Amino acid sequence: MDGKWLSDIHINTAQRLLKKQFPNLSGLFSTLILPNVKDPIPSGTRALQILHIKTNHWIVTSTLDCLLGEVKLLESMYRSIDVSTMNLLRQVFGGGISVTLEVP
Repeated sequence: MDGKWLSDIHINTAQRLLKKQFPNLSGLFSTLILPNVKDPIPSGTRALQILHIKTNHWIVTSTLDCLLGEVKLLESMYRSIDVSTMNLLRQVFGGGISVTLEVP
């Protein structure tokens, strides 16, 4: 990619490939429609979702191997979850979630 940033085209293509390989996995919505999601992913559902935050950063969220109501956030840059990211997580996964931040 010659040092260029990943775009929504790259991320959405990857999510479509994952959805094809794992059809029973919830989430993997287009990053372009996420701000308009009206119905959150039901609690207890096995889900994976890539989210765009802070104008230039991608994160991975997952409920795989999580307790009921828990969401894992895999993050490579930031060490805390800001308010706007938490609001997006609540919109995608529902208001009563507990988020576990995992930093490599």
